[in-house]
Amino acid sequence: MSEVKKRRRNREREEALKRSDQCIYCGEKADSVDHFPPRSFFREGQWPKNYAFPACMACNNGKGEDEQVIGKFLKMQNLDPVKDPDFQKFVDGVRMSRPDLFEKIKVIEGEEAKRALRELAGNDESAAKLAIDGAKVIDFPASLNNFLTNFSGWLGRSLYFQHVGRIHLGEVFTRIFTLQAFERPELRRSLDLHIQRPTIARGKDLSKQFYYRYLVMDRTFSGFIWFGNPQFIFSIVASQNPTVLELNRQFERGGFCIRIPPVKKKGHEGC
Repeated sequence: MSEVKKRRRNREREEALKRSDQCIYCGEKADSVDHFPPRSFFREGQWPKNYAFPACMACNNGKGEDEQVIGKFLKMQNLDPVKDPDFQKFVDGVRMSRPDLFEKIKVIEGEEAKRALRELAGNDESAAKLAIDGAKVIDFPASLNNFLTNFSGWLGRSLYFQHVGRIHLGEVFTRIFTLQAFERPELRRSLDLHIQRPTIARGKDLSKQFYYRYLVMDRTFSGFIWFGNPQFIFSIVASQNPTVLELNRQFERGGFCIRIPPVKKKGHEGC
């Protein structure tokens, strides 16, 4: 590692630990810095500036393997599974870190792929927009949902800290939408209400790799987040407002979102 990079990392570590002496994921003492979203999500290691967070070593290290799987999955969404040589590279990476997932990842085509596209998009017209170079679909195992749910919790806690300025160990509510879902007027209106847009850069614009629109009000962070060419969009709400919490609990009971439960730690006053 060059001296310039070492100095930059040391400076980011100092700045992150000045923001809080507690881990943003569990509330315990912070003794490391977590770059989130992780560097592996970005090309050429160009992770965005100012997205370094105080974390304990256990949380920082404990989520590393999940991040690798999710990062590869997100990158695979932007590739043609048949023609793009990088697709196989990402599959090989998942196979090495999580062989149980690799065994269940497959490329489907023909009529099976057309049915899958119709289910994903909702109708034949929207499915036709998704079908590029013939109907080829990557079929991922249902167990990937657990990774994405965990990832949504980390997103909610890190972005709450980033934009509200406090540690949030309470509930996080998430739903993952396909891009085509935003053809629905009510979802488009909701997206339009999220008017704040962060600067995602490190010397150059990184918003084509990571981007979100958000709203902060009354101890609540609400955002729509996506990576690369969005095949799907994360909707995340993290709040310490009782009214917002109850509303989202109703959404959860109606099957509209998933509730990620609070982190239970003693002696933490941040939530």
